[in-house]
Amino acid sequence: MSNNIITNSVFPSSIVSVKEVPFTSLGEKVEGLMSASQCMEKAGLNWNVNLAPCYMKLPNGEFVEVKENQVPYRDDTNTPFKAVGNRYYPFQNKQCFDFLDNVIDDFGAKYDTAGAFDNGAIVFLMLELSNNIVIGDDKVVPYLTMVNSHNGSTSLKAFTTPIRITCSNTLKLAIKNAVSSFSFRHTKNANGKIAQARQSLEIGYKYYDEFGKELNKLTEISANVDDLKKILEVVFPVISERKDIEGNILNEGAITKVKLAHNKIINNFENGDSNSVKNNLWGIVNAINSWELWDSEIRNTNSRSERQAKSIVNGRIHPITDKTFDLIKSKYLITN
Repeated sequence: MSNNIITNSVFPSSIVSVKEVPFTSLGEKVEGLMSASQCMEKAGLNWNVNLAPCYMKLPNGEFVEVKENQVPYRDDTNTPFKAVGNRYYPFQNKQCFDFLDNVIDDFGAKYDTAGAFDNGAIVFLMLELSNNIVIGDDKVVPYLTMVNSHNGSTSLKAFTTPIRITCSNTLKLAIKNAVSSFSFRHTKNANGKIAQARQSLEIGYKYYDEFGKELNKLTEISANVDDLKKILEVVFPVISERKDIEGNILNEGAITKVKLAHNKIINNFENGDSNSVKNNLWGIVNAINSWELWDSEIRNTNSRSERQAKSIVNGRIHPITDKTFDLIKSKYLITN
């Protein structure tokens, strides 16, 4: 495997990034505010979504209505969002978050960040839960983030967003049988919403209980660079060469890119940012996670934070880290 690791090289500037917590960098800090309405006011979310007819422009310049669709738009800027079906009904920002006021005090939670991206198509409110998680000498802050879309891309839902403070890594991992997200039904019943909010916070706390227990086991199992290389062979292998009839390697650039990534991951492991990630499985998870979140190439957006936030919403923030964690659980039986 050592032949797959190339000597230190300079990574392209396109993959260098500043480490910022995704939702925090996309929104407004609302620490100390006591109500969701205050949070929305500070974050500029005090607008509504209306629906407009959807039209198509024909080649002759004539417009015809597409009756199967309608276009949501925010009423303060008239910014349109992606077309939705004709049965779609917008769930306003106030409806999304106001009912949290009735339950957060009971759980010791507090408002942390509120904001939007995609011009307001996706809005969010992040809560910091009580009781930080200690993994060795690492500190992981437990968050629960509520998200809603105005373009039909996601329902109103809440999900865990654990942040490792040392490096701003968002470690959303599949922990045992703990549920990490919860979707809300669009109900007009206030008591129903409050019950769902209470349930989502309970789900969040149960997840973090298991999260701390399981990840602490990783710090107790020794691992070295050879172990990391073996794991990379499985979860992120160097791709096979493809040659033309003259023997020229057709995918040399892609092969080099993976080798560079391996080199960076090994460097992360050998230069861990805390004692808790030195020579153990927790260090392997973090070495891969740090590369995947902060050094891997990004496409289709200039904002790494926005890409990460969208990945969190879609439930696929770090697939290679997920494969690594699943492999470690299977091999070392850490869930027993």
